[in-house]
Amino acid sequence: MVENKDFRKIFEDIKNTKMTVTGGRDDPSIVEKVMAKGRVLAVKGCYDMVENVVPALYSAQKEIVGSGGLKGIDNLSALDLIIVGCPGQGMNSEDFVKLQTFVKGGGFLLTTDLCLGNLTSRLFPDRISAFGSTGDLDTSIELVEPDHVFLSGVQVDKDFKWHIQGSGHHIKINNERLVKILITGSGVYKGPLMVTFDYYKGTVVHMVSHTHQQAAGNQCFLLALIMSNILDEAVHQHHMCNELMDGKSRILLENEPIGSKTKNLLP
Repeated sequence: MVENKDFRKIFEDIKNTKMTVTGGRDDPSIVEKVMAKGRVLAVKGCYDMVENVVPALYSAQKEIVGSGGLKGIDNLSALDLIIVGCPGQGMNSEDFVKLQTFVKGGGFLLTTDLCLGNLTSRLFPDRISAFGSTGDLDTSIELVEPDHVFLSGVQVDKDFKWHIQGSGHHIKINNERLVKILITGSGVYKGPLMVTFDYYKGTVVHMVSHTHQQAAGNQCFLLALIMSNILDEAVHQHHMCNELMDGKSRILLENEPIGSKTKNLLP
């Protein structure tokens, strides 16, 4: 089992590597912004030990809540990233509305494993859904979108194995135009392992794995790297939008004719 101190070292190594890069998505200024302004909320899952992983993130603020829902947490719009650990149970209809509103407003949502059937597919039924049950196995993988920002720096060789927990959910893509498959199984398991899609202004990522996964060796580092990329992009997009609103967008709004309506963004 990977200990908390090991996660701290993993994310410290990732951060230090990114800080040496000049230009591109891994520009040090993005990491510095995450360290200064990043805000992450994690919801515990009894199978996914997010409480062991999230404290090691290099984000400025990190909060972990129990699996009983989001009661008492109202200002989700101030957050950059929400992580819900498997199995994603304990949420009520009010929590569902909060999460949908959070993503609509530009927030990033990361869910894992059994969250697919319990939460993610219920929030976004036109995007993805759950079917069947996975076996407990290790499989080779293919990076379907190797140039995607969430996979920046990710490399796998022929010996790499992705561990799949037994009794999980297979991912069914309900809209191939809107959903991107980032990683798929290419060995004993054939099917999507990590997918992402935009929803209004925000972004959702779901993966068939756990954030603390370490049973297949270096999968722990790979998932940590992907999580750091998602966090970087969430903070970058959130604060870029805020900076635009403080600048050019504010001018546009001030010049908008009285009574005009802003066209709704399509989900």
